[in-house]
Amino acid sequence: MTSLNKNDQLIEILSRSLGNYKKNKNGNEVIFHCPNCHHHKLKLNIELNKNIFHCWVCDYSGYGIHKLVNNKEDELLLKKLTNYKFKSSSDIFKKDELKEEFTLSLPKNFQYLANKKNNPIYKNIYNYAINKRNLNDNIINKYNLGYVNDPTDKIHYNRLIIPSYNENGKVNYYVARSIYDNKFKYYNPPANKTAIIPFELYIAWDFPIVLVEGMFDAIAVDNNAIPLLGNTVNMKIINNIIEYKTPKIYLYLDEDAQKFVYRNCEKLIEYGINPKIATPPEGKDPGNLTKEENAKILKNYEEYNFNTKIKYKTLSKLK
Repeated sequence: MTSLNKNDQLIEILSRSLGNYKKNKNGNEVIFHCPNCHHHKLKLNIELNKNIFHCWVCDYSGYGIHKLVNNKEDELLLKKLTNYKFKSSSDIFKKDELKEEFTLSLPKNFQYLANKKNNPIYKNIYNYAINKRNLNDNIINKYNLGYVNDPTDKIHYNRLIIPSYNENGKVNYYVARSIYDNKFKYYNPPANKTAIIPFELYIAWDFPIVLVEGMFDAIAVDNNAIPLLGNTVNMKIINNIIEYKTPKIYLYLDEDAQKFVYRNCEKLIEYGINPKIATPPEGKDPGNLTKEENAKILKNYEEYNFNTKIKYKTLSKLK
């Protein structure tokens, strides 16, 4: 086997577990029978130079082709040949996209909304949360929603504050939403949003995850949802999805952000992650819907295949 080039060595090892195959002319891509759905045709596409695989029938996909073989010796050989060292991430991620995580502090005089108070600012913030945002006491308590009872704090006063925590329970971001529909609805602290995973404390990576735009969207879904704080999936999120082998990813952007679906899907596919696409009704965002309504929409997801790729690619160019 030593006389073979690297790609041919990889193919030979894979064939011992997966059987017959076909490869393209340059030898960078090869297709096998899928070990997950066992389709009678060769449907498992493997990109050897990227170390990723994807079945076009059952959507079985991931990073690390060593996962496809059925004996330990071949698994170790593939890891060695592909330089599989996940913790370094240098083989699959751009170095400038994986920033060191940081923490920040909540505003001075931050108070938890779950602690009942008999003062005007508390009542105004609480009424906004309950009546305007359709939240409840369980949600207020779960997400540690709060406010600042200091009229001299011109930035945070009269705003509902939503903290975000990393996996260790430290604040890594927050959003302050005005209870009035003025020009500056949101205040976001000066921070690098690509260096964090918002709501990380509430995420179980070994269960399906929903990617949404904002914190109110994630709260409304209230089921393993990560707010992107925008319309792009950052590399820290992708990193964890790969590391924890998250079984299913839903991309659930606002109705007016569908032009960004194609870009995000292509980015996820590049790393062996095949997302499901969910779309809210016209004129609605996930944050405007109930948990039950969002769950129903997520059940009716679209697969990202040739037809949907063309559909969202077109939207990305025309909208």
